[in-house]
Amino acid sequence: MVPYEKIEQILSYPFKKRELLLSAMTHRSYLNESGEQLSSYERYEFLGDSLLNFFVTETLFISYPELQEGELSTLRAQLISKGACSFYLSHFDLIPYVLIAKGELSLMERSKEGIMADLYEAILGAIYLDGGYQEAKNFFLRTAAPHFEYLKKNSKKDYKALLQDYTLRTVKKLPTYEVLFEGGPEHQKTFLVAVFVDEEEAGRGRGGTKKQAEQAAAMEAVLYHGWQDEQTKTRL
Repeated sequence: MVPYEKIEQILSYPFKKRELLLSAMTHRSYLNESGEQLSSYERYEFLGDSLLNFFVTETLFISYPELQEGELSTLRAQLISKGACSFYLSHFDLIPYVLIAKGELSLMERSKEGIMADLYEAILGAIYLDGGYQEAKNFFLRTAAPHFEYLKKNSKKDYKALLQDYTLRTVKKLPTYEVLFEGGPEHQKTFLVAVFVDEEEAGRGRGGTKKQAEQAAAMEAVLYHGWQDEQTKTRL
């Protein structure tokens, strides 16, 4: 039995349609194992991702009038990354309430950061469906926006260097970067870059230059996978 009242208390939001909350807390593996006719949080995550993108864009546009388009794009990529979303949800003790197949409990431990990130977006989407635009925005303003200055300050770390140190220590290889997309006029270029660790994609990032996009990709990889260097590790 899902403890709805406890979860609603944690989120500071009472659901009118609790089936939305139930779906937002349900991992796909649970449906395969239980056979219950529910939705998993993936559809809600899809909606929440778009909402988060807009809310972050709007907040940055209003809060940082001194930043140019390229700087805003880089900062937005950092604030909607998996690492950032995981950080937003890390202030809530919700992981014990996620419905997941018993055979996948080890996945919860291995991929905790990723599940937390997906869960944040799914909850945002579920609140939007339950209470509308303003309630979803209120949740975002309570849970994400207050951390922007902290994440903005930490974004100045050299995440490419941190990632390189990690990969050299563990897989004895340097990370590699690949430009996936390049567009826009010469004076307002946008780059999408993926970073690979031991031939596996570890993160993506956008920026007004290749260097900025690589830094954003490295940041997502480091935060999403918990690869912070022990000397500079911060709870992100």
